[in-house]
Amino acid sequence: AALCYLRGRIYEELENLNQAVFWYQQALLKDIMCFDALARLVEGTIMSRVQRYDLIKLIRPDFSEIQGSSGANAMSPITTSPQNWLRLLYSAYIASDCMTSIELEPSSNNIGKATEKSVAGKERCIAVEFILRHLESEYLLFNHLYLLTCRARFEYEKRDYNTCVLVSEKLAKLDPHFFQFVPVFAASLLELGRKLELFS
Repeated sequence: AALCYLRGRIYEELENLNQAVFWYQQALLKDIMCFDALARLVEGTIMSRVQRYDLIKLIRPDFSEIQGSSGANAMSPITTSPQNWLRLLYSAYIASDCMTSIELEPSSNNIGKATEKSVAGKERCIAVEFILRHLESEYLLFNHLYLLTCRARFEYEKRDYNTCVLVSEKLAKLDPHFFQFVPVFAASLLELGRKLELFS
């Protein structure tokens, strides 16, 4: 996994992004705990949104353990793994970072496609919500930094800026040197008109 990750880094530096994506994915296939590879895939700009959802399939989380989640079931369970909590966390991390925005007002000149996009966005929204709740309730990851980061990003994508700020403030208290949530935190404060707090 380490060698695959290093190859990915080399190709990324050479700006051969297709090969970089391939080797980062191979690193995850070799070792699901290779978070550095996931971070390069998700936090960078080397993958499209479609590729990121394909990455969820590659990670192969078992959504069937989440009972009563129509949205999660729609993402189709593939396999069971003793590290499934980590695979679910990765899936939430990817999806919360690239959810299709829910269109509340479909375009009048293309209502069919807009409605389809809205439904897809809502299904993904439901899926991420159930994954987050499951990880919080079943695995007791209430104060896990990356789970809270997923929650902050998720609330921002839902345009629930107040909740995003509350989660972000909790993250800041848990670890003042953890900065993954800062972009959505700053954007939420801006949306709420609390610009002065950005510099406090």
